[in-house]
Amino acid sequence: GNKEVSDIKILNLLSDCEEKLNIKTRVELSRNPLIASPIMIGFFRARIVLPACELDDKEWSYIFVHELIHYKQRDMFYKWLIQIVVCVHWFNPFVYLLEKEVNKSCELSCDEKVISVLDDTARREYGDILISFLKSNNLYKSSLASVTLTEGAEQLKERLGAIMKHKKYPRRTVITASIVLVTIVCV
Repeated sequence: GNKEVSDIKILNLLSDCEEKLNIKTRVELSRNPLIASPIMIGFFRARIVLPACELDDKEWSYIFVHELIHYKQRDMFYKWLIQIVVCVHWFNPFVYLLEKEVNKSCELSCDEKVISVLDDTARREYGDILISFLKSNNLYKSSLASVTLTEGAEQLKERLGAIMKHKKYPRRTVITASIVLVTIVCV
């Protein structure tokens, strides 16, 4: 059900976001009325698939930056790897917990990167977009393809809490924590 996006305005917004994030490879853009939230698909040829909804330019930009950060961090690789592990160890219940944690970590990491450059008002707008996809009246919201932004109220609550409480740690704290971590691992 994917249809190529031909709206020049939206394609230009995507291109601007790619440029801001220093992404050289072109990411394709499609719409699919069967999904409830934007998703990134494709391992070698990345594609952002958008739901059939209307948003303003700022909201599209947040969505594009979020999905492009998944692309830049190579989250698709981790998600494919965990799916292979789940297939091989399907009988182990801990693997399903691992899968859930990897997906949650990818989303929280992506959210952190997005909000690191936003002020409080923009963070609230970003959180509102997450809520709007959870509240969407899409009949296919429960499909397996729509897992990126609509993973459930508890995880969304955790993501929104992280967005609103985000603070940058001083460089000294990060360096100290890194040294302690390396020391613990090496000993």
